[in-house]
Amino acid sequence: MGVSRKRVSKAEGQSGGSAAKDTRPALRAVQAGETVPKRRASRSATLPPAPEDRTLDYAASREELRGIEPGEVVLAVEELRGFREVVLPSLEAADAARLAPRPGEKKRRGQRPKFFALDYWRFEMLRRVIASQSTVHTRDWLTTDKAERTRELLGFDKPRPHGGGKPQRWMEGVPSDSWVSDFRLKWLPEAELAALMQQLERWALTEKLTSVPGAREECRVLYADGSKLETHATAPIVKKDKDGNVIEVVNEWKKGRDGKKVPAITAPEAGYVPNKGRNADHSGHGWNIVMVMSSKGTVLAPRNVPMHAGENTTLIEMVPEVGQVLRTLGGADGGGPERDGQELRVLSTDCNFHSHELRRELREIGIIENTHLSSHAKRPSSKKDAKERGGKRYPIDRHPDWFLNGHRELVCACGKGKTSRVASIQPKTGKATARLKGECPKCKSVTITSGLWMQTDNASSKFQQCLPHDRARVEWDVGNPLTFNDPLSKAYGVARFNGQEGAFGSQFTQRFGLLKSKRWFYRQSQVDLEVAAVVTITHALSLERWRRMGEPKAAEDENAQAIAA
Repeated sequence: MGVSRKRVSKAEGQSGGSAAKDTRPALRAVQAGETVPKRRASRSATLPPAPEDRTLDYAASREELRGIEPGEVVLAVEELRGFREVVLPSLEAADAARLAPRPGEKKRRGQRPKFFALDYWRFEMLRRVIASQSTVHTRDWLTTDKAERTRELLGFDKPRPHGGGKPQRWMEGVPSDSWVSDFRLKWLPEAELAALMQQLERWALTEKLTSVPGAREECRVLYADGSKLETHATAPIVKKDKDGNVIEVVNEWKKGRDGKKVPAITAPEAGYVPNKGRNADHSGHGWNIVMVMSSKGTVLAPRNVPMHAGENTTLIEMVPEVGQVLRTLGGADGGGPERDGQELRVLSTDCNFHSHELRRELREIGIIENTHLSSHAKRPSSKKDAKERGGKRYPIDRHPDWFLNGHRELVCACGKGKTSRVASIQPKTGKATARLKGECPKCKSVTITSGLWMQTDNASSKFQQCLPHDRARVEWDVGNPLTFNDPLSKAYGVARFNGQEGAFGSQFTQRFGLLKSKRWFYRQSQVDLEVAAVVTITHALSLERWRRMGEPKAAEDENAQAIAA
């Protein structure tokens, strides 16, 4: 039976959660009884161990945070240094603008306001803490008996007599719907509040990484994944040509109730992905929220992109930001010797993130990627694809007794060889280096250094070291010791599934309601505000937990020991 000799594209393994099949020919049939080499004597002490304790610092099950009042969470956010440095001056400026005389007035007429910018800020933060999606629901919750302590903490229990008009139906201390709406539109617009919240989130992350004990070790194992945030609004549905250029917006107009054409697109900044039957979790109208997390769920870098944007492309754009965050854990400039921040780190993703460009960029900031060409899912199609890749054999130039299978794992001719992983970080540049070494008494030895090998276009599909003019064709997964069947790689993958998927489910979906269901989002600024607010709350809860432990000095000592280690 003929075998296709087409090269595998860079997008291999990015559709439907299951990697695309490797269509390159298998050069040699697997011999009877032949197995993948035994695993695995590590020759490197720089790769971090798979994390065992993956409990989130901000989890509600933590003893210090058990039974914490929503109002206490809001006040924990106000304890952040970023709130004092960034948010509070903006709130004071908004109050000053409200109280300033209007054109033609010497002093502002009318009654002094009963509510101020800080009340609006607390109301908006409380809405995210209790996972409310509307002002009305938040006010309803505030007027219940279970909110009594929160009203006291936030100052919403103080009588603030109504200045005229109809008598208030609700408690005098709670802002009305009209006041919240008026303040949101006139004095602290949504886009401005979103920008403030994003700045506060970055300040809070820096404060957490530099003060919480164990943050340095926590950030040695990282995870990256995306999750959709679907909207009830309608995003543009575009038609593209063969080159990927947009030639038409399919749903620009629709028929109104009177039969006339009316604009159909209500969320022009959102994206759209059609449901082709097997991608229900990644289809619809809305945005894709890509997050890079630490092993304990600390969000190091969030990015909100239209749903049709590629996850691996988005993560490539996030790499410089991730590098800047990780330098926070080192010395003042993030450089210097190993103990000042040069530590080898691992980033685990699913197969949708496979990209040679992404792998190259991660190596530049000292990270080795744990990403495979096949999915570890238990679906029959995924198992079949993984088995087919494991059965392929590609020859290696100048090493006639060694081969690479479809997972880029070393296999010797006799099948009795052993492989070992070698990884290090260059102290001067901070770049990560990865090697895969094979040893066999009969087949000799081979060392494959990642970043130096490419595959030929001819019928042999041989792997050979590339020349300088062929550097663009380098396949960075060749030589990466964290292969599909490597036990350490599997341990990282299990930790990612439990850690990041757990954080998405328990925190961002159930606890804070960010990803729970479709939302009424029409603008990018709404999404930016919501995501930044929820992530800020998680940082504030982590810091609040350590404050409640009453051991700030112990935390500082532990950080100092981790840096010196």
